[in-house]
Amino acid sequence: MRIIAVLLFTVVTTTAAQTPDLSLQSFLVVGKAAGACGILTQQLTFQETTQMSGGNEFVVRFWTTESARLGMTLEQYAEHCKRSVSAYDKMFQAAEQLK
Repeated sequence: MRIIAVLLFTVVTTTAAQTPDLSLQSFLVVGKAAGACGILTQQLTFQETTQMSGGNEFVVRFWTTESARLGMTLEQYAEHCKRSVSAYDKMFQAAEQLK
């Protein structure tokens, strides 16, 4: 349960994006990554709310496998999520100002 709380805190806490790259492809990559991270957040929130039997183990195992598939540890993936969500938020705010 403690790892779930740490991951949830890590994912929803945003930090400044690293080097900005404003190509169209980078917008798509950031959007896709932020969306995947949103799924992680939703799974964590769902499990925190429902306390489904075996749910904690499922969430940890699923995201450990997903992060390994991407060549990262779970902690690195959580950091990747922070950067992705932060970059997405900044891109969204910039797009809002273009209206």
